[in-house]
Amino acid sequence: MWRFPTPARMWSVCRWWMLTALAASPYMALRLPVAAWRHVRAILVGLGMVLAAWARWRIREDWLKDVQAADGLKRAKHREYFEKRRRARSLWSAFLLIVVCVAILAAVRLWPHYLALVVLLTMIGLDALGHRGAPDPDLPQPPSSPLREGAPARVIVSQVHDILTGRGHRATVVAPVVGPHGVAMEVHDPERAIDEGDLDALERGLQTYPGAVLQSPSRTNAAVTALRVHWSDPLAEHRPPPARAPLSRTVADPADLGYGVRGEVLRLGLLRTSVLVVGGPGSGKSTTLSGMLDYLTACGDVVVDAIDLSGGATFGPWRACLRSVSTDRDEAEEVLRDAVALAKRRTRQLEHHDSWSPGDGPCRVLFIDEFPLLAMDETLLALYGEHLQIGRKAGSTSVVGVTDLTKETMGATRMRKYPSSYILHACSREDVVIALGGGMVAAGWAPHRLVPEQGDEVMDAGKAYVWSGRYRAPEPWRFWKVSKDEARRRAGERARAGTPQLDEDDVIDAVVVPADLEIFRTAFADAGWPEFMATDDIIEHRRSTNGDTPTRENLSEIAARYGFAPAASRRRPVGGGNPRRGYLAADVRRALSELEAE
Repeated sequence: MWRFPTPARMWSVCRWWMLTALAASPYMALRLPVAAWRHVRAILVGLGMVLAAWARWRIREDWLKDVQAADGLKRAKHREYFEKRRRARSLWSAFLLIVVCVAILAAVRLWPHYLALVVLLTMIGLDALGHRGAPDPDLPQPPSSPLREGAPARVIVSQVHDILTGRGHRATVVAPVVGPHGVAMEVHDPERAIDEGDLDALERGLQTYPGAVLQSPSRTNAAVTALRVHWSDPLAEHRPPPARAPLSRTVADPADLGYGVRGEVLRLGLLRTSVLVVGGPGSGKSTTLSGMLDYLTACGDVVVDAIDLSGGATFGPWRACLRSVSTDRDEAEEVLRDAVALAKRRTRQLEHHDSWSPGDGPCRVLFIDEFPLLAMDETLLALYGEHLQIGRKAGSTSVVGVTDLTKETMGATRMRKYPSSYILHACSREDVVIALGGGMVAAGWAPHRLVPEQGDEVMDAGKAYVWSGRYRAPEPWRFWKVSKDEARRRAGERARAGTPQLDEDDVIDAVVVPADLEIFRTAFADAGWPEFMATDDIIEHRRSTNGDTPTRENLSEIAARYGFAPAASRRRPVGGGNPRRGYLAADVRRALSELEAE
């Protein structure tokens, strides 16, 4: 017959289990206080979360933001309603506190067992709340050593999760993809976006180099952020540009200027655009300008002028293949006035075109380094501003290098609005906000986190963030680096091969020519502007190109309208025969020049 065990028997069984457990795991006795402290700490954290949530509920934090954002009468109404609701919630809180205290006192005297059960369940709930967001125990614990190549993706994901959770994120890290230099992953957090402080915390927690963690918010889901964690710098290598034969490129094609974190080539359009290169001393701004010159001087449809009032150190190695390098104020004014005049002439010719193309004549590219020195002169600044306004349609491109984007540096606020492409080297946070907008720093655009060259340490010199029509992702790029000796060699090679020129024929081509005078202009231009051209040759050219055949009388009447006549002198053709009458190129040029002056 079964009998209820006696107290002595129950104590004997419990003592046996205790001794067995201690004999099997002696270290458990030492680990017990540590394990208990973990739970006590979690309970305290959970209690703090409950009290914080109650405090936010009592003060109506959401309504407080609306009150601060409102103005006028609406703000007064909001504040009155806000105070009423806050007083009501304070009274409800006091009432519930009294009820809880009375219930505890009654339970102590009447139902102590149930009170113990309620306290136990409350502790369990607070413990679970304090442990909310803890990493999956099945995942390996993150290493305490710095992040190294080949680290398991699960370890990195676990550590990223821990760091973000410790900073108050309710983050879920998914989809890790291992690359040659690090791990790409997605972070899902419906409550908070990853900010600059989180990136700093991740870099410190992972013990990796500054700038190793890159973020890119999703364009389709605001709660998702793409995160890239690098154990080695994919942009550490300075690479030279590819070999480019003279006249082998065209400005109509995007220029290959560098490489990205995934190894892809940076291709930036330089036709009919304005590029602003921003970077402080040692940031690599001159390297970028030199790389762009390397591409453009290899084009067969580009004429390059350069202005540097500081002395032209950047453009010196390329001087041989540039149309001009202006290092003083008068030279700079002459170049800018010439650029504005050419843009106006070409704009007048665009009656039947949307914009100037390389097929219409060489495109003009204007480089300006150390722009603050130019901006100090009101005349030069006004000329450059006019060139920006009208130059784009006329096939002109401007590339400007500045140290920062303050009004004092740029000379005028409007100068910051024209560029269609920004290349942001190591610069200040304010420069990023001015160039791209206040929300772009939070979106991952972080050139202010780049470190310029320091002594013999290259650091992030040559790296930059690129904003253009083609590139809108917040990723750094490394621009090709051309040594000065290599730049001189390439410039000399291209100068010997010949570079495009804006000669008198180009100027004439830029004038709006009436249809009747166009008969003479096209005939002389296609023949290479000979000194004399026979009337029969002009008629034959018109017949072969347009299909109509003007008579001698027609040509004479057209010439009379523009103040010239058939050549009075008679010239005998080679091989004998009667002299042929015709027209002089000087007369046609004079008529075109008078038309241009009008």
